[in-house]
Amino acid sequence: MDYAQFPIFKDLSVFDLNLLDSMMDLKSYDTNEIIFEQGSPVTFLYVLLKGEVTIHFKPYDGPYIVVATIHPGGVFGWSAIVGREEYTSKANAVVSSLTYRITAQNVRLLCNKYPETGEKFINRLICGMTDRINHSDNHVKDSLRQDIKMIDMYGGSKINNG
Repeated sequence: MDYAQFPIFKDLSVFDLNLLDSMMDLKSYDTNEIIFEQGSPVTFLYVLLKGEVTIHFKPYDGPYIVVATIHPGGVFGWSAIVGREEYTSKANAVVSSLTYRITAQNVRLLCNKYPETGEKFINRLICGMTDRINHSDNHVKDSLRQDIKMIDMYGGSKINNG
């Protein structure tokens, strides 16, 4: 459980970490490899273990802009926890990168089957999302704020079952 060292997993119990470990898989990406495209179907939430990932957003009336740079311990692919069907941005590995990822379906399963663990996990994600809002370009702040409102609307661990 290499990811247990990161703040998002800090102070989770051994039980909580074992649950997450059973639901996450390891995936590597080559330099300049696209991890997901803006508008592609949501499949995973990612935790970066090694490397660097940039998040790009394309407004309808302009070119892609870099809205965030993810470093080890960072989380991306937020759409997986807010019930979106498509990613709202693009993720690209800047250098050879290693991630742990969890499917959107497993996030919902965690929240529904193990509500205490799910709530702890979602609350840590919300804290990470809030940090990212504070360091984001104004073009995506509204989108991230909307994501947090959707999480709050579902009551933390009560994530969209759809």
